[in-house]
Amino acid sequence: MSTSASALLACVREVKVAPSELARSRCGSSAGRGAGGQRLVGFATEPQFLGRAAAVSAEGKAVQTAILGGP
Repeated sequence: MSTSASALLACVREVKVAPSELARSRCGSSAGRGAGGQRLVGFATEPQFLGRAAAVSAEGKAVQTAILGGP
C-alpha cells in the first residue's frame, strides 16, 4: 500500500473516532487536492459507514470466556 493510501486510511480512522471538521479537512488533503479527494473522504465518513462499537451481553461474554478460556 502506498504512503498516501496509508495516510488516508489513518485519517479516516481518526474521523471515525473523533469526527470534526478539522479532522475531515486533514483527510481531504491526504486524499489529494481537488473535489475527487473531498468526495472520497465524504463517502468514507458518512454515518452509515462509521459503524459503532460492539456490545456483548453478559451471556455472550460467559460463552466467549468458556470457549477461549480465561478467568
